[in-house]
Amino acid sequence: ALIKAFYFDPTVVAGIVEVSKNFSEMPVAYYYTPSSEDVEYTTKNVTKLRLWFKNTDLLALVAADIRKKFPVFAFILEAGMPSHKALAGRNGFVEIIPIGLGKSNAIKHLLQKVNMPFENIVTIGDGFNDYEMVRDFDGFAIEGSELANAYEGLKTVSSVSSLVELFNGL
Repeated sequence: ALIKAFYFDPTVVAGIVEVSKNFSEMPVAYYYTPSSEDVEYTTKNVTKLRLWFKNTDLLALVAADIRKKFPVFAFILEAGMPSHKALAGRNGFVEIIPIGLGKSNAIKHLLQKVNMPFENIVTIGDGFNDYEMVRDFDGFAIEGSELANAYEGLKTVSSVSSLVELFNGL
């Protein structure tokens, strides 16, 4: 069940799509909303955006350019065979989500709903999109993960089970 949806600013979605036209390959954009995923262009109620490419060599360049120009997290993922016909022949995508609208805000929203203090929360993450959650809740990064490698100084653990053991030992 959907508790709360966090949306992109519609002008950011339009801007990202416009910038994506400047690369050597035109991506197929996939828009995610709380009720569906669609290949039709939309800027309203977008919670996540994927730009699919045939040439996976472009992914890092696209992600870096979009991160530089917009307040978003942009990750690169190579994929197997996408099931949607419009994505046939596409081998990877850049997944884009707004900064500030991720897991940290979702946890804060839930804590307010149940009137629970922030100090009772322990978080763990491994990806770029987990940074705010780990930072805001004094959490941990998985050793060797993209999160730990990108942000020096974060507390790290080797796994979720090692974090549980750490807290069980207190």
